[in-house]
Amino acid sequence: MQINFPFNVQNVSYPNFKGIENKKLPEAKPDEFIKSTPDKSSYDKGFEYAKQKCAQTLQGGSAYEYSVAIDEDGNVLYETKGEEKHCNLCHDKLKPNMTVVHGHPGEKLKPLSPQDVITFLKTPEIKKMTAVDKNENSCSLEKPEGFRLFNNSSLDTRVNEIFMKNWLDVLGISYEIDEDYINSYENKLKEHFGISDKKELFGFLYGSSSRPEDSDTALGTLRFQCCINGITMNEPYVDKFLSPDADVKDDSDLEIQILDSFLNKICEEYNVILKYE
Repeated sequence: MQINFPFNVQNVSYPNFKGIENKKLPEAKPDEFIKSTPDKSSYDKGFEYAKQKCAQTLQGGSAYEYSVAIDEDGNVLYETKGEEKHCNLCHDKLKPNMTVVHGHPGEKLKPLSPQDVITFLKTPEIKKMTAVDKNENSCSLEKPEGFRLFNNSSLDTRVNEIFMKNWLDVLGISYEIDEDYINSYENKLKEHFGISDKKELFGFLYGSSSRPEDSDTALGTLRFQCCINGITMNEPYVDKFLSPDADVKDDSDLEIQILDSFLNKICEEYNVILKYE
């Protein structure tokens, strides 16, 4: 479920400014600016073209994604063929208030993925991100006027955290720190040190024949030992998400439900707008 966005570019059209050099523009007053109003019908036509083109590539069972980017007036900035799970964003062709449309292979409309969301939020030029299925059904996220992104440096981690925790919440799987979580990392350290006896491990880790009653103390020791011995210690929600208990069939109604719930949580967290058409 990974969709990256760096894009191969095909055709780009540029506006023709011939004939406007002798026209007198109205003089702007101090602290004011002249703002052009995009032609809504022109944008709608461009958006419909983008959806149709991406949907057409999915018809007949095609497994690759196709992406079309348009500006706020509906002009096509570029088109590109991606792969089964991702497309690439063409950074040198970005324009303010642009829309990126791409296809999601499958028999049903699969909502936007975590990587779609990350690209959408982190790219200031992208006003709207849309996924379409082969029948032109679409799922979009759009930024409201005045949208500002804070804590950009931790965005990837936070979006993926929301995604995994939401996934587990829908499935009813707890991701609290518990006995199983602590025991699993004790066992990894036991194997790493070649220790066969658990009491011997406790003596090495905690200086006692038993684990500390305070779980925070035990957890702090485990994190330190895992860190200095090159063992990755995931947060509990990551381990639970990667466990077989969290497996969900690809393209199933349950997966679509989970993705929709995730996107609604993204809207609450980042104040963006979710729309299905």
